[in-house]
Amino acid sequence: MIRRTPTRIELKLDDISEYEQLKREAEAKRAMAKHNLLGSSPINTVQADTAPPPTKPDLATIHDRIGYDPAYNCLIHFYKRFTMNGTALAGGPWQHPNAYNSRLPNTASMQEDSTAYLKEIRANLARAVLDSDTGQCVVWVINLHKYIILYGLSFSREEHVFLIKVLYGLLTTKHTDPVSLDKFAKVLFALLKKKYLIPRSDLVLDWQPLFDLYEFWEDSSPALRGLLKAPVGFKLQIKSIIKVCRGYFTDSSTRDMLSRWRHMMCPADRSMSTAFRYFSLFLPTTKDIPPSHSWELWLPLFQSFWQTWGNSPAWEVDLLRLYSRLATHRVGQVDWDKYMPDLYTRFMASFNLPVTYGGSGVHIKHGISGTSCLGSMTKWIVSTLGGGSSSQAHLSSLLGAIQSYYHPANSNNSSELLHVFISCLCTYFIDRVHLERYNTKWVTKVPPDKRLSDQDIDTFVISVKPIAFLVLYNNFEDEARSVFQSLALLSPSTIIPPLLDRLSVAADTLTEPHRFHVCIQAMSATAGPLVRNYPVRALELLNSLLPGIDVNDIWKSTDIFVLMSDLLEMMPIADMSGGNMVGLNDQQRELVEKTRGFEDFVVEFMNRCFTLIENSRRENFRSDSGNADEYLNDEEIAADAAINDTFIRMCVNSSTQVLSVIFTKLTRYLAGKIVEPTVAGGILASMCKSLVQCDPVKGLQFFIPTLAKSVIARMKEREEGSKKGETSNKLDEELQFNLQLLTEVLSVNNPGVFRSRGRDILPWVEDICSVLDCTLTLGQKDEYELSHIVLSGLLTWLCHTRLVETGERVSSAVGRQWGDLVSPASISMDWYIPGDQEMTVVNGLLERYLAPVMRQLEMFANGELTLEKEELQRNLKLVLKILTGVSELIEPERKGKWESTLSNNLKWMERVNIKIGGQSVRVVVNKLMCLVQDKLVLDNSDDSDSFSGIIYVFDMLLFCYGMDEDEIGDHIEEHKREKLHREDKLVRGKKHLPSVHLERITLQWETHVWLKNLLVLESLPMSMLEHIFALCIHRYSEVRVVAQELFLKLVGRVGKSCHKTVIPLLVQCLANSPTTTDEVIKGALYLINSEKHMFFYSWEAASLIWPALVTAQHSDKQSVDDLLRDIGIKANRYYQDYNMYTLPLSDPVLPAGVAELVRSFTGQGGEGGLGHNNIMRSQVHYQELEARLVTLVGGKTLHWRHQEMAVGMLLSMITYDHTPSLPTTSLWLSLLLSDQRTIRLMAYQALEGILKLSKLPSVKVPLSELVPDCNTLQVSRPGMRPDNMFMQYRGDMEQAEVETYWNKPFIVKSYMGYFGWPGKDEEVTVRKIHPVEHFRIQPESVRGLIAEFFMDENRVKTFVEFNSIEHEKGSDFFSTDRGLFLSFLLENIGPALSLVFQPHIERLVGSPEESQQRAAAEMVYGLVRGSRFWDWGSSSQLWGWLLPVFQQVLNNVTAETQSDWDFCFSGASNKADPNRLRALYELLITPENLVSQGAFKESSYLLFVAKCLSMNWRVKELYCRTYNILREHWAHPYNNVRHQIASTMATLTAMDIPWAGVEGGNVGQGFPTKKLFIDEVIPRLNLNCPNPEFRSSRSLSPASVNTSHSSNEDVSMEGLEDEETKRANRTLEMVSLWICHQIRLSSSSLDPILFELLPYLCQFIGTERDQDVSQSCLQALCYLSACILPDTAIQPLLDMVKRIAMSESYKTKMSMLEFLQVAVFTNFPSLVCNPVYRNQVTSLTTSLLSDPHITVRQKAAKILGGLLHSGFLSGNSLTNLLCDLRGRVRTKMTRQGKRFRKEEGDQGAQDKLNHHSGILGLCSFVEAFPYDVPDFVPPILMELSTHLNDPQPIPMTIKKSLQEFKRTHQDNWQEHKTKFTEDQLVVMTDLLVSQNYYA
Repeated sequence: MIRRTPTRIELKLDDISEYEQLKREAEAKRAMAKHNLLGSSPINTVQADTAPPPTKPDLATIHDRIGYDPAYNCLIHFYKRFTMNGTALAGGPWQHPNAYNSRLPNTASMQEDSTAYLKEIRANLARAVLDSDTGQCVVWVINLHKYIILYGLSFSREEHVFLIKVLYGLLTTKHTDPVSLDKFAKVLFALLKKKYLIPRSDLVLDWQPLFDLYEFWEDSSPALRGLLKAPVGFKLQIKSIIKVCRGYFTDSSTRDMLSRWRHMMCPADRSMSTAFRYFSLFLPTTKDIPPSHSWELWLPLFQSFWQTWGNSPAWEVDLLRLYSRLATHRVGQVDWDKYMPDLYTRFMASFNLPVTYGGSGVHIKHGISGTSCLGSMTKWIVSTLGGGSSSQAHLSSLLGAIQSYYHPANSNNSSELLHVFISCLCTYFIDRVHLERYNTKWVTKVPPDKRLSDQDIDTFVISVKPIAFLVLYNNFEDEARSVFQSLALLSPSTIIPPLLDRLSVAADTLTEPHRFHVCIQAMSATAGPLVRNYPVRALELLNSLLPGIDVNDIWKSTDIFVLMSDLLEMMPIADMSGGNMVGLNDQQRELVEKTRGFEDFVVEFMNRCFTLIENSRRENFRSDSGNADEYLNDEEIAADAAINDTFIRMCVNSSTQVLSVIFTKLTRYLAGKIVEPTVAGGILASMCKSLVQCDPVKGLQFFIPTLAKSVIARMKEREEGSKKGETSNKLDEELQFNLQLLTEVLSVNNPGVFRSRGRDILPWVEDICSVLDCTLTLGQKDEYELSHIVLSGLLTWLCHTRLVETGERVSSAVGRQWGDLVSPASISMDWYIPGDQEMTVVNGLLERYLAPVMRQLEMFANGELTLEKEELQRNLKLVLKILTGVSELIEPERKGKWESTLSNNLKWMERVNIKIGGQSVRVVVNKLMCLVQDKLVLDNSDDSDSFSGIIYVFDMLLFCYGMDEDEIGDHIEEHKREKLHREDKLVRGKKHLPSVHLERITLQWETHVWLKNLLVLESLPMSMLEHIFALCIHRYSEVRVVAQELFLKLVGRVGKSCHKTVIPLLVQCLANSPTTTDEVIKGALYLINSEKHMFFYSWEAASLIWPALVTAQHSDKQSVDDLLRDIGIKANRYYQDYNMYTLPLSDPVLPAGVAELVRSFTGQGGEGGLGHNNIMRSQVHYQELEARLVTLVGGKTLHWRHQEMAVGMLLSMITYDHTPSLPTTSLWLSLLLSDQRTIRLMAYQALEGILKLSKLPSVKVPLSELVPDCNTLQVSRPGMRPDNMFMQYRGDMEQAEVETYWNKPFIVKSYMGYFGWPGKDEEVTVRKIHPVEHFRIQPESVRGLIAEFFMDENRVKTFVEFNSIEHEKGSDFFSTDRGLFLSFLLENIGPALSLVFQPHIERLVGSPEESQQRAAAEMVYGLVRGSRFWDWGSSSQLWGWLLPVFQQVLNNVTAETQSDWDFCFSGASNKADPNRLRALYELLITPENLVSQGAFKESSYLLFVAKCLSMNWRVKELYCRTYNILREHWAHPYNNVRHQIASTMATLTAMDIPWAGVEGGNVGQGFPTKKLFIDEVIPRLNLNCPNPEFRSSRSLSPASVNTSHSSNEDVSMEGLEDEETKRANRTLEMVSLWICHQIRLSSSSLDPILFELLPYLCQFIGTERDQDVSQSCLQALCYLSACILPDTAIQPLLDMVKRIAMSESYKTKMSMLEFLQVAVFTNFPSLVCNPVYRNQVTSLTTSLLSDPHITVRQKAAKILGGLLHSGFLSGNSLTNLLCDLRGRVRTKMTRQGKRFRKEEGDQGAQDKLNHHSGILGLCSFVEAFPYDVPDFVPPILMELSTHLNDPQPIPMTIKKSLQEFKRTHQDNWQEHKTKFTEDQLVVMTDLLVSQNYYA
């Protein structure tokens, strides 16, 4: 047929008006079709089933044939198919089609399949949405996911947006079960993750529904109270959806979110963490939103909060994530420089490095220090680099400070964090470079001047390089590979040459083999940049590795093979010296010359491999053993994989000449060779497979005849031997080896090479059959199984559709770059599809080998033939292998019409389908296997191996189509690993090595075949299902295990659609009948227990299974009991292992607009009644199940375990949208009095939920009634303000005022008002009290039943007795759940109930029993919380008898009951209006109660007061009152009281917080301040040692000073203490503990005023006189030094340290120096970036080098060394310091004429100190670099050597330094000595090498 020239279609401007006219006509037609109920729409016309007339096709058929759809949306698509120049785009303007589909066979048919499939999905999904049928929505959303997997996002942008909006609507549909939501979320994520495909102009999503969904499942009251349970991973899925959706929120969304959550920002409440979690998740940071509508609204505010509350608050984790995202999305737009010192300081502190005061290990592990935030940290750092930012300078100083912690000698608990940090840093940096330079998917929005320059990249690599080479030698191989891979891509010249040098040195090192291992690993990671940039060195490396292949070190050899494999993958193995060298440069010519040695390399490589093979032989010493050990050890597995991977890559890239050399070498080695098959045979056979796949024609021509001849000859020898009577059970290694070679030669599965076709094997089929004829029926299992594999391999070779490479992978052309990356389209390839000739051969083979076996099995099943067990098993295995070989060409069994057109895909393959007698092979084999199973069950039920063989055949029939599902999964994972290993992270974008593309194309084909034949209900034969289930309950466990695995696999694949068949089978097995054995029960229970959600996908299923489980007969077998126990736990939400979820009973509520969107886009209509009917059915089944379980539990005939299971199921049935029935409530009330404690605890949870569901309606009024101007107030800072003063506690109110106040609206949420009020768009309400009439109870109601139960005194008495029983001594703790239950009870039943509990509480409070006190505390807690909304009269009556109870508690509290009442007080005062707890506060906070009792009572009072006041900003008056009471008792004589006073004082001063925002001020205005406290306490403290800087402080009294000591010694240790001194010391102890509590408990930033106490803390460290005070001071210094200092605190700290340095006490200065060292390191980034701070620290440290006391001098020298080591000093400051120190040690010279002479005379004391200080300083320089030798160190060592004869202690100082230098440098001395000259080395040898005594 002559094809005409393609028509050119152009769209002109005139055509646009025509298009608009067509559009209007189409709209009119759509409207007519929509209203014409008898007709059909144009879309429906296309889908009509009526056949067109044979003479002339109708218009719709023609439209369908040519792909024209006149519907409105298709017109839009038609219009958009034209490009700007008017030419049509082939295949449509699809969003992101799968690029690999274009390389698959028959792409035209595939395009038709995709179009039909998408059309079907669109129509059915629309119908399901309009019908509100969640089940069908899930089905077609899953089909959409399959479509995306197969074809990518192969639809137009309009359809893409439509699908996103529909999925978004489904996801935010209320009352949808979480399993369905999870499916919606996964597919929505797949649609949204490529955000560059959909600009914000085309898609806008409302954030409110998504937030409502997240809040509902995460923070709603039902979720917190257990009424809402989600499956594992669901909440994470929702978070991932939020992350991809927030870029499409509206411009106003940021302002709306701030308005909604800003008022929750109260650091004194947990709402702060909630608010920042919301902000971190939802705030959009996309570049498309103007900054004025985005981050500028919140960044200054959030930073002010972080600076104000900067002491590692918990919410800083979410804030850092938000900062990181903002920096990533807005590179170069946000000025981060002002935040960098603070942020880098926090980053460094988060590593928790082992630098603490005195080695105490004290860290403040909250916030980012207690949670790993390395991803966020490194993303922020990388995003702030470049563009003139100072971030690189900060990063360099940070890396310099932590570098030594990467050294192998310094491994610690932070090592893993540090290594992950550096790995993430490099990974994200290369990601950014890729986006800015190589990404082609979208144009980067980073401003050109803010992008990373070449200089920025080089600077980054240089800063990371020292750490990278330290990481190399640590036990973190994955991180090391990642680091070197990234750095080598960024700057090959900086990384690869030194790495090659290290590899060369490591190869020559015999004593440290790990160095070679890690260098090889790193070299493997950098193989790509090495080959592309240094091909000559790569070739040299390849040759240099050969000698390292060592038989005696398999692991070393394996490492070498891996590196060789990586190198060989990217270079042509060919001698290119004969090519044209014109135009080549010198490097290319050198490379060409080097390729001459490839043949020698190949020969030597194979010799090494053969040596390894010969030494890998596994000997079998026992002559009677029939089978060798089938399992390989780790070394054998590694060697096999590494050798063959390397060999195949060498073969596939070899030229014809080199491949001939390989072929000749291998065939010669094999000649006459017999190798044991397990290890050596396996390696050799795999090498033969690789060679045959690389050249199939030549390979098969040699191997098939040779092997066939050998096998036949060996079989003749055995036949002759058997005739002579020679029999042996010993393995025939010769036969087995030859068969093993034959199996590998014929294998085409996962070959790694794609060059074989079916025609290659055709000439050798008969030879192979001659082998099969004599080996298929062998008696030895190992032998006949190999023969089966040969037959399967032959059939697979012929039947397997596969790609075929038609060109070179790596070009061997001269001058071409090695390791070049290619796109999928550039690969030369073809496809092998079985043709007629191959199919003829296949049919002949099946007739020859399958038909006889099938006839035998059929005769056996019919009883016409008897088969031995071994023979039957052999036949079953043969059937399995044959069918596996042809499985790709045998269609699935089917009954009825396919649900989806997906199963009809690839119709062109039907011509090669194999059938038996016109029937499907699977149908025939299935029937036969069922018959064989029935026969075995009757006659030979103990043949477990045969049953297993049948199960394997069933598995193949269901799941195998060329490859099994599990094999495809393994292939996918292997491909991902390979791709990740070989990927160039800089380039990306479908640019990979050819092998990666070939594997991906193969995977795509396998996926098409797999999904086309995916098991669905239509292809699941019921007979097979029943037979598999019969084996699941077989009496032998071996059979059950295999069958159950298959059964669960098919149930998981088919899904809920098969449950109607499966569940009745399970229920039948659990029924009490004579045929129900323990094995049957166990099999059914195992299936239920192993299913993901125990078949709980509907209430219908639960109504069948749950009663059956509860009534299942009791078994004496422990295994059955264990299964029942596990099921009971999983079905009971009381336990943590609960694995079900909440199934709603309400109608789904689709968001507004979704249905209309679907109608307008698809033209379909629907009423939505089907979903309602489904819900009605669910409610009926739920009620049936509830009634059945209530009857069973109420009957009291169940075994205790079954009863507990039933009760747990009833508990799980209490959900958020259904109130239990009255009988159920009655049952739960009765279970409160059960003898079983577990059931009572379940009843608590159940009734708590029931009370929540049937609670009394709250009395609420708008917030504006309480705060009239709440909508207009502009709040600029948190804390005390005039607009929230009405919420403060007022102790001066008269009773009339209190009664008036009681009736007003009030706020219980403690965060409300702290930082403003909710926005005007929020409908916020406040509570009012319940009038008495609200508590009237209706008898026939849930509340009526509960009230009736608790009004019964006998029941309450029993209830209280059960609660007060001690369960386990020391393990009974206060239960918040029980307390909350009682609070809900009182809140809903009313004041009458309090009188019922009164006598019991009064009795229990007076009891000395711990358990009864606990029960009383729980009930009091419930009473106080439950009465929050009572009227004044009821509350007064309650407190009338509660106050004496509290007084009795306070009088009788013991150490055992203190924690219970502690929980009671803290819980009762939480979420309450403080003015409504005035009775409690007035009782506690009085001078008589606080400080006039005994020690324990006082400390208990203080504890309770602190808990009641803690973080409560609404009780300022009580804070001040408590402070005034305690101010005279700071020196309390009792130790535990002082400790509690310190804790209480920390609570009282915690509200004194300066606001860091521009507004300034104090958020705790009017609260006790730290300055007030310190000003009052300092005059009461003693400064024991003279210091001119603190003359105004109190000194020791004369009586306490021992004047016998000289002024150089400390007097703080000696002398007598008078009472005043003791009081001062006790006060100091209290103040020290106050500091600890202040830092540990409060998240507010450190107040500089605390440093006023530093002199008093330092003086007490190390004293032996008062250990308690000393330890308290030590603890305070530990916490102070570990604090992150705000910028306002750094200078006060340095000023105070300078003043302390003037002390005469050396111990004070030692403590100060230790404190300074830790504080400087903790705040290193903040200090090092400021020259003023840096100079002050340096001058202070160097000044103390001249201290009179040698210990201080040595400590100062150590700190100086630390400053030098960490890079604190560098550049000019380091040079100046070195000059200063040299000036101190060099003798001054005087001029006499023309000569200089030393000054005469004795040195004074100060001169000696200066001289020693210079020596100490120089020694600090030497010791500061333990792992390197900087240029200035050798001269320093030379200078020190001249002072060895100076007066002591100078020589001793120098010798210690030299010893340290020798210790730290001896390991790498060969490297370090290169930094010295010859003369210097001579001197160093004299210094470091001990003199020989006999020399």
